[in-house]
Amino acid sequence: MLKEVERRVLDVKEEGRSVYLGGFAMPKDPPEMLKQRGYHMVSGAVDVAMFRQAAVEDVKQFRLSGMENGAEEDEGEEGYWSE
Repeated sequence: MLKEVERRVLDVKEEGRSVYLGGFAMPKDPPEMLKQRGYHMVSGAVDVAMFRQAAVEDVKQFRLSGMENGAEEDEGEEGYWSE
């Protein structure tokens, strides 16, 4: 599926329209290969960890803002958001 989407995005570029392709490098798909295939931005494994941490912090901020506004926390979602 990913290869099909990648191909379609790159086909748009060949039609003269502007596209920006970015993704995460993986062990079987290193940054060099992504660049050769037309990617403009490639993030590495360290970026994934930083992205995850930023998402966790956003969820914590969201929860705190809900509590400050008097909203009750949904107990059923605790397992979903916990680390």
